[in-house]
Amino acid sequence: MIIEAKSKILLRTAIASLLLLISCMMAHAASPKLPADSLQRRLVGLVVDAESGDSIAMVSVVYKRLKESFVTRDYGDFNIPRYEGEQLTLSAVGYKTQKIEIDSKVKDTLLIKLKPDSKHLKQVEVKVKKSKYSRKNNPAVELMERVIAANKANDLKKTHAYYKYNNYQKITLAINDVNPSVLDQEKSKKKKQWYLDQLMVCDQNGKLILPVNVEETVTEKAYRRETNTERNTVTGHKTEGVTDLVDAGVIVNKILEEVFSDVDLYNDQIRLLQYPFTSPIGKNAIAFYRFYIIDTLMVGNERCIHLDFIPNNQQDFGFRGSLYVLADTSLHVRRCQLTIPKKSDVNWVDAMTIDLEYEKLPSGEWVLTQDDMFCELSILQFIPKAVAFRTTRRTDYSFDPLPDNLFSGMGKDRVEEESGRRDEKFWEEHRTVELNKSEEHLGTFISGMKKGTLTGVLLAALKIVTDNFIGTGSKTSPSKVDIGPITSLMSYNFVDGVRTRLGFVTTPFLFKKWFLKAYGARGWKSKNMYYNAELTYSFNKKERTVDEYPKRKIYVSSAFDNMAPSDRFGVHDKDNIFTMFKWTTDNKRIFYVQHKLGFEYEQLGGLEYRFHYNWEDQWGVGDIEFPTMRLSEFFFGIRYAPNEAVVNTKKQRWKINKDTPIFELKHTMGVKGFLGGSQRYNTTEGSIYYRKWLNSWGKLSLYAAGGIQWNRVPYILLMQPPVNTALVAQDCTFNLMNDMEFLNDRYAHVDIEWDVNGKLFNRIPLLKKLKWRELIGIKAYWGWLSEKNRPIPLPNGRYVDAVDNSLLWPYGVNIMGKTPYMELNIGIHNIFNLFCVEYVRRLTYTDLPNASKHGVRFRFQVSF
Repeated sequence: MIIEAKSKILLRTAIASLLLLISCMMAHAASPKLPADSLQRRLVGLVVDAESGDSIAMVSVVYKRLKESFVTRDYGDFNIPRYEGEQLTLSAVGYKTQKIEIDSKVKDTLLIKLKPDSKHLKQVEVKVKKSKYSRKNNPAVELMERVIAANKANDLKKTHAYYKYNNYQKITLAINDVNPSVLDQEKSKKKKQWYLDQLMVCDQNGKLILPVNVEETVTEKAYRRETNTERNTVTGHKTEGVTDLVDAGVIVNKILEEVFSDVDLYNDQIRLLQYPFTSPIGKNAIAFYRFYIIDTLMVGNERCIHLDFIPNNQQDFGFRGSLYVLADTSLHVRRCQLTIPKKSDVNWVDAMTIDLEYEKLPSGEWVLTQDDMFCELSILQFIPKAVAFRTTRRTDYSFDPLPDNLFSGMGKDRVEEESGRRDEKFWEEHRTVELNKSEEHLGTFISGMKKGTLTGVLLAALKIVTDNFIGTGSKTSPSKVDIGPITSLMSYNFVDGVRTRLGFVTTPFLFKKWFLKAYGARGWKSKNMYYNAELTYSFNKKERTVDEYPKRKIYVSSAFDNMAPSDRFGVHDKDNIFTMFKWTTDNKRIFYVQHKLGFEYEQLGGLEYRFHYNWEDQWGVGDIEFPTMRLSEFFFGIRYAPNEAVVNTKKQRWKINKDTPIFELKHTMGVKGFLGGSQRYNTTEGSIYYRKWLNSWGKLSLYAAGGIQWNRVPYILLMQPPVNTALVAQDCTFNLMNDMEFLNDRYAHVDIEWDVNGKLFNRIPLLKKLKWRELIGIKAYWGWLSEKNRPIPLPNGRYVDAVDNSLLWPYGVNIMGKTPYMELNIGIHNIFNLFCVEYVRRLTYTDLPNASKHGVRFRFQVSF
């Protein structure tokens, strides 16, 4: 969906821009050679088949005494800490186990040749005649069936009426694979110690990295089984690094939290990177994965069975990894290592590893205590690569009954008011994993960055790219007024010709609760001057933007402008330069003078109330000429999106994902005679959005809406289908319907889209390499016009309005029959990981004048 794609574009743009900013700083941050003793000694190796010489992926590499285990990557390579005096054990399915004593005779770089296990190969050869992998009479499958059956007895949600624990999470973002040779390029007298101190060697990949941001969160998590209710209360939150330099940094932090979410192995589907991955112990695991028993070994003080697993289809969105299951009747998972290799079809991710550790409490319960994630990211080729770490620790488990007031109200997530202002004593008590040296010195690093001569220019450029606004602040003073949006500086319509516009918004650095946004515009053909101004008072203090969650505000606005009838259905600003390119003629404009008083209130959990009074004069030009009509109307709307995750830009709010259902109901009442209102009308509309994941077969999105105009009204107040006349596709709109092609006083609208997520293309060699993904959708609109609003037909094909006989309906307006209007769209997305191209086909009412039967639409659609 385009709204979800926008949030991912924001993430990609924001991270890429931040990394570009840092890389530019690095170019001007001269440093001496990195001291040799600052680099931890590593053991780098390549594992190959002793007979064929082919590299071997997914080889288990274990320091058994230290209980540290690793796996080789796609090309058989590994890069691990070197421990003198320890024994390294390498094992893989179909090969003999090899052990290496790490001493002074062993070099730091190894070529390891594993010999095929002839006994195992003979057994495999017998089976290969029938199939490469068989679940029948397979000990690994039989074991996993027992593990999955034991889930109910091991899942805390099924075994306890209540539980509560403290969750500490740290997310670190760093530039990956910094070339040490860069440090020698400048003269030593230009040393930048703040840069040198920030460099470190990554334990996970052995590369030199530059940490640039760290975010810490302490959350109290509680659960009650009786009502199946979760409560997550954030008691502490702290961010330091480059994301503090620009407003887009908040977006990066929020989306990183959403994308790199905690892993619950006991869910059938693990939500990660905004996709559901089949859990290796979920109900569908046997059908989705291939399991292999590797060994029996000790993990801590527990004897465990080691299993490896891979997806049946290597192109499906699935994990590769290892399970360590207790070798007793409980069959509880003691440790789990999940990986997403580079050759998978996940975008941007070069490699990802997740380590889960379960420990036994004194009371006997096995609980998750450690959930660590490491991810190497490639955003754009000319941007430095990134690496993200998520470190999670769960402590202080309790299974005592919890008070009812803890679970009262709506919403799963709560934030304590003082959470963002905790002192260092709080963090010393709750930080269960200490910050490393680079994370501790981020403040010094950022201060050094700010002193750079290019910092101000680069920050201003970054703000334009990510916020669509130009800040008026400086390196020492934050912006109090931002100029923009940039994409609305120039547009075009048939009334104004070329249209220029300049606007601004105030920020919380001017006032925490009062906000003003406004613009002035000029039509160079019409010579008209336009304006829009809105003054807002927020009942809660804001940190970045006026519409930060939760919105609780009252506002007053005044405007004089014009728009196309279909502009009210657009996601973007009507003056956005990208939407001014139309596939059809723009020949209808409505002028308006509008004054509005409104109130919006959001409750925690996703319930939102909206109310406004609107006093407005309207008149039409072009093919929609009608005399001035005064509207005096009251609007009330309610929207419920449980536990919705959003981010805010200066202009509007975007959903991070669209997995949560959305319910909306609204009513507009026009009052004749009140403050000069000339029309009486009542319009009721409702809609629902729902998404269903189909495991490896992608996702199915459903949108349904309906509405009624209860009164006898002029045609301009009837309901028209949501139309998109731009070449840029938009969700829940019709892409081949002309503006005001149909008018109704009752309607039903259904929009179904199936994103197959490459399930079919992955089976075609060329398309598989391109990583293109397919989607198909169908849209239908049923419209009815009751007798009280049915117009009088004229011989020339036009209609006389039912209410005002002096009004002629515009050319091209039609009355729908019993057949619904339908459109089919077939698209390919993930083109260059960024674009979607759709072919759209009109299925009904193709014989109407000016009907366009087919077309091509474009949109940004970014996904992992």
